Amino acid sequence: MNSKSAAQGAARFCLLHPLLVLLPLQACLLFWRIGLLTIWTDELHTLHVLALPIGQIWEAVRAHTHPPLYFLLARMWIDLPLPGEIIERVRYLSCVFTLIATLLLDRLWLAKLRPSRRFTVLLLWCLSPE
Repeated sequence: MNSKSAAQGAARFCLLHPLLVLLPLQACLLFWRIGLLTIWTDELHTLHVLALPIGQIWEAVRAHTHPPLYFLLARMWIDLPLPGEIIERVRYLSCVFTLIATLLLDRLWLAKLRPSRRFTVLLLWCLSPE
């Protein structure tokens, strides 16, 4: 097998199985040095809410832009034995939601597109900044 046919085979594989190629790439980009940035103001608010007992979260976020379910899920998520500081664990949850959104985008919207267009949309989606 020469290099040209190997490249064509790899391109064909990417077009036919874009999630097998792009989802791990997106995961690497999302999780790489996740604690590098300083805490943003919305993350600070989330950390403040997550410090509350679960029964008080609903009242604390009643007028907030995020739905209360997010804070309840985040509260349960940070109790999992995950590595890192609390802000990193909250960011892990956002990364997981992003990966799930990629799967849903592909399955619900892109599945009927031509393989080249599907791959292009997924490539742009996976490589775009959050």
